[in-house]
Amino acid sequence: LYADRLAEHEEMLAYHFSKAQEWAKALEYFLKVAPKTAQAFATHEAITLYDHAEAAVDQLGEDALIHTLMAICQAKSDIYFVLSDFERSRAEGERLLTLARRAGDRQREGMALAGMGWASSRAHDLDQALSHARQAIAVAEEVDAPLIQASGHFIMSQVYAVTGRLDD
Repeated sequence: LYADRLAEHEEMLAYHFSKAQEWAKALEYFLKVAPKTAQAFATHEAITLYDHAEAAVDQLGEDALIHTLMAICQAKSDIYFVLSDFERSRAEGERLLTLARRAGDRQREGMALAGMGWASSRAHDLDQALSHARQAIAVAEEVDAPLIQASGHFIMSQVYAVTGRLDD
């Protein structure tokens, strides 16, 4: 392989390192190629690559790589949202929420709640969307995260507009 063409072979390297059970290198390459794949709108393939990255994290020990695992859950949640698979998007958000709480990462907790609110609203589970949005706002106020707070309020306003609860 030529160093200037390494990027062309990242997916193949990821799989080879995985088969060789060189989990750290496999994870490195899966995390390089998965976002590129998603940006190319090969969303199903990107999900598979993130699944492989998760398997590598499991082999390396989840607790040591909790922030990496949170990034994977966030990416998968976003991709499922793009695919209009809102239930899976919300499920990945729930996994992210659990990990964020375990890591004590309140910012990521708020992001997970807002994402779950978006997914719930698109899945027409409006009560759940409102619940997630309210929780996201509460976390955002605690950690001074105006974008998360705005997201929560936007979700609530959309739900209220759709349901005709404009006085709330």
